[in-house]
Amino acid sequence: MEATYRLLVLLLVAANSLAKPRSRFTRFRSWNTKMYPVWKEGDPRFQDSWKGGKVTFNVGNDSPTLTGARVTFTIDLQFPHTQTALPGGEVVWAQDGFHNGTKHVASEPVYPTESADWKSVFPDGSPINDDKKPNYVFVWKAWGQYWQVCDGPSSSLTIATDQVPLGSYVMDIVIYHNRGRQKFIPLGYASTQFSITDQIPFSVSLDQVNDIVAGDLRFIQNRAIAFTVSLHDPSAYLSTADITFNWDFGDASGALISRECTVTHTYVNSGSFKPQVVVQAVIPDKSCEPTEGPTSAPTEKAPVMVSVVPAVVSKSNTASSDAEEDNAEYEASSTNHMESAAVTGGAKAAATLTGKAAVVVSAQKLRDDPQDDDCVIYRYGSFSTGIEVFEGIDKVEIVQMENAVATSEMDKNVLDVTVTCQGSFPKEVCSVILDADCLRPLHSVCNMVEPSKECQLVLRHFFNASGVYCINVSMANDVSLALTSAKFNIGAASDLSMPGLFAVILGALMVSVLVAMITISYKHLKSYRLLKDDLCSGPQPRPRSSGFGTTEEDKSPLLETP
Repeated sequence: MEATYRLLVLLLVAANSLAKPRSRFTRFRSWNTKMYPVWKEGDPRFQDSWKGGKVTFNVGNDSPTLTGARVTFTIDLQFPHTQTALPGGEVVWAQDGFHNGTKHVASEPVYPTESADWKSVFPDGSPINDDKKPNYVFVWKAWGQYWQVCDGPSSSLTIATDQVPLGSYVMDIVIYHNRGRQKFIPLGYASTQFSITDQIPFSVSLDQVNDIVAGDLRFIQNRAIAFTVSLHDPSAYLSTADITFNWDFGDASGALISRECTVTHTYVNSGSFKPQVVVQAVIPDKSCEPTEGPTSAPTEKAPVMVSVVPAVVSKSNTASSDAEEDNAEYEASSTNHMESAAVTGGAKAAATLTGKAAVVVSAQKLRDDPQDDDCVIYRYGSFSTGIEVFEGIDKVEIVQMENAVATSEMDKNVLDVTVTCQGSFPKEVCSVILDADCLRPLHSVCNMVEPSKECQLVLRHFFNASGVYCINVSMANDVSLALTSAKFNIGAASDLSMPGLFAVILGALMVSVLVAMITISYKHLKSYRLLKDDLCSGPQPRPRSSGFGTTEEDKSPLLETP
């Protein structure tokens, strides 16, 4: 019974120790816990570590990283919506309000800067060589060592990956904020996962003109496809490398070796194909270059202050047992993680098909680096994917445009457009009517097309007004799109029916004939003269009055009796 009781007590103690919250960030030998306290995760003091709400962290990195290159980590502090960060880094209230019964006004600092005559130091006691006191201190930790950075609410850290085993890792970070004389308060912990690989990370995009659905990896035969390689090299590690691309488009057209990031290829037959590319980079080995002096692992960004402390020198007999336990546990788990990751993830590379479906493929190592003394490093990467090539709608042509006669039931102008196409048969045809400048759309309509042996369609359009218009006609199916356009003139529509129009035309014709007869008769009578009037040269008899109000000078006899 006593043995059972003791076992129960031991189990309770063990459960209590396992449930005890632990710090996500271990303390090291010279850590100044009075100036930089280390709180356990879930500590209630985190809830009140910032006035007006909780500060969140946006942490990221630019991995996957090719071994030997540099990896950059970034962090941005996101403050409560009632506050805003000024360009200088100071955080102020965005509007008037109250916090814990204390009134604050807009543009007032959330934490006023205090005059300080004390010397700034990092958590491990190393000095911060900066003219002004730091607002934030970020402590990054990975691989059993940590980096201390003094910066504003947005910060970054760039470190080298030389001699680091391949695999996936986690970078932990603790964020401190300055609260006056030699006092920093932790705002919280964050982490980000990153990976290191010996395969060249890159992405490939496939693009084709008039591709109906970008991303479906379905293309049209006899139309060029652009294959574009985008190397993921944010630290410019490959900037001095000789890079070649060995393409095989999978259609027995042969290999293509190029140094250009973009190549084009045209598939002349339809079917399924598997294009692939192998990337080779010949990188100058910096170890062959004469060293001019010691270099620091992290990249410093003025006025950012960075301090690097390896874990192997951070242990001490004076450290607390809890800190030693945390350190030992972290280093053991970190070592095991590194070894396992090097085995399981070492042959992987992130080559992602961009601009299309998000396809992530493996990049297998082709061969070991050649054993020579030419002071270069060989790195490889590969990519492959499956695509479908179909016969498309090659050509759309407007062969006839005819103005149909308006009917009595429909007082509109009618235009019949005859369209033909070549290649595969369309499933949908669309027409867009535009203004005379072919810029402003006025009307659009799309219709499904029934399959047929011949591709010839008649599209009928109705117009309420006459004038000059443009028309765009497009035909599409699941994989292709083709279009054509034309300009045409629509005549004025008549407001009369056919019988009324005939009566108007007949009446106008009769009036025209009558006017013509009167005109001819008048001209004939006016030109008639008596024979003696034409032969006599003596004085003419005085004419009689016509009674129509004409003047004496204008009067002339039309007919006179002898």
